[in-house]
Amino acid sequence: SFALFSEADVKNMHEFSYGIEADLSRKGRLEAFSYLMNYGFSISKFSSGLGVKTGSDSISGTVYGKYSPLKLKYFSLGVHAIYNLNLFTGYCIENNFLLGANLSAGKLDKVLFSFDISYLLKLTGFYKLSIIPLIDNTLALSLKLESLIKDKFLLAFKIASYSMHNYPLFFTPIFSLETAWILSPEIRLNNFFSVKYSDMFTLTSYLSNMMMGISVVFKIPPKKV
Repeated sequence: SFALFSEADVKNMHEFSYGIEADLSRKGRLEAFSYLMNYGFSISKFSSGLGVKTGSDSISGTVYGKYSPLKLKYFSLGVHAIYNLNLFTGYCIENNFLLGANLSAGKLDKVLFSFDISYLLKLTGFYKLSIIPLIDNTLALSLKLESLIKDKFLLAFKIASYSMHNYPLFFTPIFSLETAWILSPEIRLNNFFSVKYSDMFTLTSYLSNMMMGISVVFKIPPKKV
């Protein structure tokens, strides 16, 4: 996910994270191992960031921004934009553009509900084919429930058709369980476990692969005046 505490931090804040991710086949065999680095910045109604993911046969870069003009105590409504570049060695290059709306309701120390829906433009160019890139117009959506437990542990469940470095055609659902252990006000430990399905709403639906990862997040809060 992008910023796990995006609704909790309302002042200007810088956030850095570094982590690893393993991609497993449905039989539990390791298919890919990746390193991730992210940077995020947020103020009262705006947040943005960028991330890089590198693997043995691929590299991905993502830039995103979110603006919430309506931001109340227990409700917010806004828009977001995402650009992702995926390079697959010897195979293809993907350009993914998302533009959508998002809303959240609730309170993090109770239950926070978040939902977003986006238009996704995917341009795929194959290295061995010197033709115009393949163009796909589709949707992307995400639904998330999260709760902060005793100010030390955050638990979240998410259903989405995309992730920060993965933008399949609609609808290839990704079910994720995310947790965060708050070691201090400036440091937390994030981890997640996800399963991805293909052809979800057909008779040939099957578990495509599993993903898991862990990262350390360093937060630089605003200076006190």
